[in-house]
Amino acid sequence: MIPLSAYLVFSAILFCIGLYGVLTRKNAIVVLMSIDI
Repeated sequence: MIPLSAYLVFSAILFCIGLYGVLTRKNAIVVLMSIDI
């Protein structure tokens, strides 16, 4: 079974990637895709 901490780290990485995409790109479609991640 995968420990909870592994899920938290994985979700934090995905959140940071999405946040980076929102902050670096002003294209509305790309921003929506980044938020969706």
